[in-house]
Amino acid sequence: MLALYAVIDTAGRFMANVQIKFFEKHILWLTLSRIVHIPLSIFIQLALSPSWLFQSDWFRILNMSVFGFTQGYATALVMMLGTQNVKPSEKQRAGIIMNFHLMGGICLGTLFAAFVMKHIPRNSDYE
Repeated sequence: MLALYAVIDTAGRFMANVQIKFFEKHILWLTLSRIVHIPLSIFIQLALSPSWLFQSDWFRILNMSVFGFTQGYATALVMMLGTQNVKPSEKQRAGIIMNFHLMGGICLGTLFAAFVMKHIPRNSDYE
């Protein structure tokens, strides 16, 4: 699943650079829509019913693929557009600040996964 996520995330970053671009107002909605993956991932972890959905491999792969693609796509767009809204002399500083917050978010997410997610009962399919 991690390899799938990494490949799809890279594809999302590539697509943001190639041709498919949202306007700035759509980036916020795309980013906020990713919140739906939190309960979906918990439902998969708990193996809730309906079993044809939350216990199926195709849904796990689809959920991880959409999550990875939107992560790569939204992150790349935000990083590109973030430096376009500042003076040329401030672009380097803006990039450093955005990168610092991106890495901080990744760090907090990792800490959350390491210490909070272990308290959620495990799906027997993962053992």
